[in-house]
Amino acid sequence: MFNINGWELVVVAVLFIVLFGPERLPEAAVQLGRAVRDFRRATEAATEELTRELEAAAQETRAAEAQIRRAGADVRDALAGPAAPPPATPPDAPPPAAPAETPAGEAPVAGTPSGDGTPPEVPGP
Repeated sequence: MFNINGWELVVVAVLFIVLFGPERLPEAAVQLGRAVRDFRRATEAATEELTRELEAAAQETRAAEAQIRRAGADVRDALAGPAAPPPATPPDAPPPAAPAETPAGEAPVAGTPSGDGTPPEVPGP
């Protein structure tokens, strides 16, 4: 874990004996053990919390991905489905006007429909 070899461990032990003395060494070792234990608990709690948060984020991402895939499939199906012909007239458009009729014996006036669907006659020169 700390990559300490045997000689380094001996140097650390001698250093502890010199700093704390033989009387206070057991007390210092207990305090060091508690500190290490508390540090490990804190790191485990942080790791668990981080893992929970990452799993929640991954779950949300998977749900969003599934929703996007469903929407894409719906669009793809709508585009690939049979195309309906456009309506001839919009449903809210007024009905077409009836052709104007000319009274019997009168010639149609230029620029007006003749009533039979032919374009208006243009008078000659």
